[in-house]
Amino acid sequence: MRFTANTRRSGSVSGSGTVRSGSLHGIDSTSAEDERSVSRADGVSFYDGSEQPGTVNMIRTGLGQISKRPGFSICRKMAESVTLGGVFKFTSPEKETYFYITGSSMTVSDGQFAADDSTDSDGADDSALTVSLPDDFSDCTAAQSDDCMFFMNGSFLFVYRVSDGKSFYIGKDGQTSVTSYSNPFEGLYLPLLFIGCAPSGAGSSYEAVNLLNPYVSEQFIADGESNEYTVHMDIKTGTEVHAFVKNASGDWENTAVLSFTGRKVKFTVAPQKSQTEGEDNLKIIYMYDGFAENAYKTACCRLMTMYGAGGYKDRVFLSGNDLLPNIVYYSQMDNHLYFPDLNYLKIGDSDTSVIALAGDDTRLAVICSDNVYMVSGSAGTADTEVDFMPDALFLISGIFKTPLPYSGACTAVFDNEVVYLTENGVVAVTASGVLDERCCQVRSAMINYHLLKEDLSECRMLVFGDFLVISNRSGTLYMLDSKQYFKSGSEPFSRRQYDGYIWKGVNAEYMWVQNGDLYFSDGEYIFRFNSGFKSTGGYRDEICIENGSTVYRTVSAYWETPDIYCQSFHLNKFFTRMGVWLAGKTAQDGSPADTDVKISARFDNDDWRVIKDYGGQLSSFGYARINYARFTYNRRPKSYAVYSRLTHKRGRCIRFRFENDNYDQPFTMKSFLVEYSIM
Repeated sequence: MRFTANTRRSGSVSGSGTVRSGSLHGIDSTSAEDERSVSRADGVSFYDGSEQPGTVNMIRTGLGQISKRPGFSICRKMAESVTLGGVFKFTSPEKETYFYITGSSMTVSDGQFAADDSTDSDGADDSALTVSLPDDFSDCTAAQSDDCMFFMNGSFLFVYRVSDGKSFYIGKDGQTSVTSYSNPFEGLYLPLLFIGCAPSGAGSSYEAVNLLNPYVSEQFIADGESNEYTVHMDIKTGTEVHAFVKNASGDWENTAVLSFTGRKVKFTVAPQKSQTEGEDNLKIIYMYDGFAENAYKTACCRLMTMYGAGGYKDRVFLSGNDLLPNIVYYSQMDNHLYFPDLNYLKIGDSDTSVIALAGDDTRLAVICSDNVYMVSGSAGTADTEVDFMPDALFLISGIFKTPLPYSGACTAVFDNEVVYLTENGVVAVTASGVLDERCCQVRSAMINYHLLKEDLSECRMLVFGDFLVISNRSGTLYMLDSKQYFKSGSEPFSRRQYDGYIWKGVNAEYMWVQNGDLYFSDGEYIFRFNSGFKSTGGYRDEICIENGSTVYRTVSAYWETPDIYCQSFHLNKFFTRMGVWLAGKTAQDGSPADTDVKISARFDNDDWRVIKDYGGQLSSFGYARINYARFTYNRRPKSYAVYSRLTHKRGRCIRFRFENDNYDQPFTMKSFLVEYSIM
């Protein structure tokens, strides 16, 4: 039998079809061009000769629809020679307190520093308090306990107590200072090392040394005759020894100390005998000589989180010490300024380095250079001989394999998962049961093509609403959306991948959330995104102030499809018509906020061509911004379609690009379609 190939006369039409997207999503940089869904933006695009993502400055504002991001406004210009080096927030039931780091000083404010334009040009308001820091704390890390803020820069640990404004710091060389207290040993938890001691020093051990406090206390049973008492640790030379005697009413009174040497303390007059048999009536407080050897254990830490046994976040965990890279220290329960010298965990081996800490309700994730170690805590059992509950027991309950993690600043709890940046992108610790697979799962595969080109060690991470915001600190934000995700076949160790978006022109050195809005700073200016991520107006960025005037830049946003091959990918088509469904909005003054769109198309590998430009389709205006070239009396419903005819023949695929860069227009896409005929 002779085979004759099927021939088709050029120009004949053998069928037709429509490619339609039911909902629109973010970037897909994981699949080949002919495998990407038309509902997703191309993640690897070449437009105008430069490589960039297929959607810029767009965000999800409704399930299945994407909108142009809001603009941002300048809230504060820092004074000359003053550079903002970090902003941190303390949250309490009564109010929010903000800490603005400027080198070796810190401004404590209720938020007016960033939001009130009526403040002075030096960046401080009347209610703000300026606190001196012992070192340059720019780019430091910070975290909140119940009533304190811990600031860590690797050389000093600075703690500020919000309730009374008192603070203290401790340096790696033993340098320490406590502010606003009548006695130098007040303000920090003072451990009682020994009780029931005889003048010779024999007694019962009671509490451990506090790694944050150079002072310790011991209690003795005075015999009324001895004027020399022996303590259990060497007293630091050049310091003072404080002694107190219990009077008849049970109060402690000062008593004079004649001298001290080594561990011997001599009194001018022998302390009176205890009036109750076996009761401690003499207390000696002194600075011990070995404090400098212990100070670096906590002072050199750069990581902190809250965690505790039974789901209670009632302890402070510190780590990230370059000198002790695999040690995690933790405080006493509900006593965050007491770090017993025996309260520590040794993670891995000597080559293990703790990179980040993150605790959720049930587990503490210690993210290290080799693995992620999950720590679980259990409460102790009551001791029948003493009237107190023993400390909790913290043990490593699981080990997870992970790619190489980066800095501790790139860690967050997002969508009830501990997530952090690694050399493979954003990964999450997911397994919660003993039978679950012990691996960390990639969550950012959709945008990794671009994210992994960054120096992730300098990135910053923040959770804002449903979004995980990652700043490369050089003008780009990466967004992950927890409300829209899908299961990925390209990442074998991932249950799901979050939708991703990329924003350009946002130089966020530091980010924080204030009054429900996202704030950021480049060090010179403090900015605020207008009305969160659901802005209905103000689609322009205030980038700087020159000669007393604000310089603006419109938000340029676009969404670009992948190559659309249709069902018959191997046949030439005649693309005849396309349309896009846009959602109208209401402006801030209540008037209709119409929008326009510029549509470009590329057929096969041809050059881009504009198939519909802006022009003549606005239905509302403000007199201050009338553009008569676009003036029209047409009215539109809230949602409407924009369409255009196509006249391209003999093309196998087509790609669209939808743009809007008008500062006064929202831009929300709900769907699009293209009609074609098979040639």
